[in-house]
Amino acid sequence: MEQYFFGSTSKYFGGLRTPTFYNANLTINRKFQIVERLQKDFLAEATNLFNQTQFYANAVSGSVSAVLAPNAATNTKVGQNSNVNHGSLGLSLYETRQITLSLRLRL
Repeated sequence: MEQYFFGSTSKYFGGLRTPTFYNANLTINRKFQIVERLQKDFLAEATNLFNQTQFYANAVSGSVSAVLAPNAATNTKVGQNSNVNHGSLGLSLYETRQITLSLRLRL
């Protein structure tokens, strides 16, 4: 039983791998001079420009508990992880792509 009790599985959440995080934001700003005292500003902003799925770090289920006695009914063996959700991704997501356009007239 001792050989399964001390494994190489991380006991803490920080030791587990989480999905990679790629984020690209874009801002475009352009000023147009119409006449001497009149100016038009155009602003376009995009967050998560490529609309990639971004999971929160806590989206990975990290609770680990080892089986200490075999159970024939559930076909579990000594040392096997009893949490069926361990390592699975939840539905905790960052925002999807958002695009904002604005136009301002300055006098």
